[in-house]
This record gives sequence, C-alpha cells and structure tokens, in this order.
Amino acid sequence: MNRQPENEPRAAEDDTSGLRKKTARGIAWMLAEMFGRYGVTYIVTIYLARLLSPKDYGLIGLATAFFVIAAVIIDGGFRSALVRKKSVSPADYNTAFHINLALSFVMYAIVISPPRT
Repeated sequence: MNRQPENEPRAAEDDTSGLRKKTARGIAWMLAEMFGRYGVTYIVTIYLARLLSPKDYGLIGLATAFFVIAAVIIDGGFRSALVRKKSVSPADYNTAFHINLALSFVMYAIVISPPRT
C-alpha cells in the first residue's frame, strides 16, 4: 500500500493552483493600477480643458508630449536591462545611474534654453 505516487500529483496541483491565484492577484492589481492612473489622468485632462483657454491647453499638451519623450530617452531601457540581467554588479548600477543623470542634464538644458527668434 504505497500511496506516495498519489500524493505527488496533488502537490504539483497545489503548486499550480497557488501560482494561478498569485498570477490572478497580480493581474488584478496591475489592472487596478492602470485604470486608476488613466482614470485620474482622464479626469485631470477634462478639468484642465474646462479651466484653461484652448491656447493654454495646447501649450500644456505640447509640454506633456515633450516630457514623455524626454522620460523615454532618459530611461533608455537601463532599468529593464538591469532587471533582466542575471548578475548585476555595482558597476552596472553606477553606469545606469550616471548615464541617466547625464541625459537628465541634457534634457534639462534643452527645456531651459531660450527659444530661437
């Protein structure tokens, strides 16, 4: 009467159901975060559209587009590269930090530079 083989599939089944629960919970939190972020953004956008003149609202739209592009350039994929790398050394963190810092200064210089007339 060896019942050990019967218990093994249950253990694997329990691990799978635990993983499914964790995955479902993670997806639920991710969706809640996305809907919350985009919901707040939508409400603020509607409020600003009613509060500002069309010229000012357009200026805010242009600035927002520039800042989003600048954020993508500044990040440059270093964060995801550090997450994906199996063994990360302090030199990797330092390199990512200093490159992000340098790109931030470049973007700041572009933002505060006077417009050409």
